[in-house]
Amino acid sequence: MILNFLGCGCAYRPQFGNTSAWLSVDGRLFLFDCGETVFTRLLQTGLLERCRSLTVLVTHCHADHAGSLPTLISYMHNVEQKPVAVYYPGEDVRTLMTCCGIAVDECEFYSGANIVFAPGIRCSAFPVEHHPDLHCYGYHFICGPESFYYSGDARRLPPGVLDAFLNGRIRELYQDSTFLEDQGASHGSLDYLSAVIPPGLRRNVYPMHFSGDFSGQLRTRGFGVCMEPLGR
Repeated sequence: MILNFLGCGCAYRPQFGNTSAWLSVDGRLFLFDCGETVFTRLLQTGLLERCRSLTVLVTHCHADHAGSLPTLISYMHNVEQKPVAVYYPGEDVRTLMTCCGIAVDECEFYSGANIVFAPGIRCSAFPVEHHPDLHCYGYHFICGPESFYYSGDARRLPPGVLDAFLNGRIRELYQDSTFLEDQGASHGSLDYLSAVIPPGLRRNVYPMHFSGDFSGQLRTRGFGVCMEPLGR
């Protein structure tokens, strides 16, 4: 598994930890989403002390995905005194930071559908179906030979992402699968993934954003387990 997870739960299951994941490249920490439980978890891990810089990729502005982002930015600027950047393909996150009193000099913002973070490290954003009043994105992240897609909250995989995975151009999928069964228009389900991912490829697909602990069912169907739910 390429990514490391700090939590795997949905908004209403904080005992599992808000869904968030990270990887470190040459001392640069990349964090995917920063919900209400994430800042505390980062302090517990010591990741912020060990990194040289931090880049946060925000999928959307629901509180379980961005709720502790203002505190994290302030902490990195004032306590760790290390560079921090936020990537989001729009203005919603800037607006959130302004409302929370984060000054423009505390953080660098990246936007746009495609971004190059450093030589060999780049990301493309895909609009996804989640909440009609929010701009929500999934990210195809490429780091050297590694390539993965992180969905954030999304009912379905974008067709181009699914095709790239099935044809070997994306190595791993991390997909919102809040429910076992399809229960609405906002989130993905394990049954949906089972329908679109052939059994032979499921070991590289990691459902996340649990509303309950169905890690046993993931193993039975051949999917990867991003982490054991916390506090179950």
